[in-house]
Amino acid sequence: MNLNYDYIYQLFIIVIDIMDKITILVAFITLFFVIRNWLNNRKQLKAIKIYFFIKYLDKKILIDDKLTRKDARRSEIQGVLGNKLIKGVPRYDIDYLSNESYFNNVFEIQNTKVDELIIEIDDDEIGQFSDLIVSKLDENEIQKVRNHIITFIANCDSKNNPVKLKDSTKSKLDI
Repeated sequence: MNLNYDYIYQLFIIVIDIMDKITILVAFITLFFVIRNWLNNRKQLKAIKIYFFIKYLDKKILIDDKLTRKDARRSEIQGVLGNKLIKGVPRYDIDYLSNESYFNNVFEIQNTKVDELIIEIDDDEIGQFSDLIVSKLDENEIQKVRNHIITFIANCDSKNNPVKLKDSTKSKLDI
């Protein structure tokens, strides 16, 4: 049997050259996906802003700007809202949170398409967040929402857990 070692050597060099080029291509593809993943993780750590949009005043009010995108789930957002309630209100009631546009907005935040969540609240829902809302309004706007807040507080006549506004809110509302 006569083997042509020169032919085998040439074939070996060609195979090694092809494998080398394939390895370089795979390395570049891997680098692309590593950079893409790194950029996505960086976006996930970015804080989003959560706003109330008060339809009655046509105004956005910042609620929170410390929630990271990766933590922007319905339960976390509802936890933030629960922390903004006035004392004595056991649970908030916002119709918009059962709306499909709210779910779509949360989904878009998680998929890095938008950087803010806007929660629409009606004039009868303002009272639940009186301390937060009044602290961010000017004098003219406070007078517009004053009756809604006073009505809300009057309707929350719980003897076991009375509604308590901050002193600064009371003075701004003249209560």
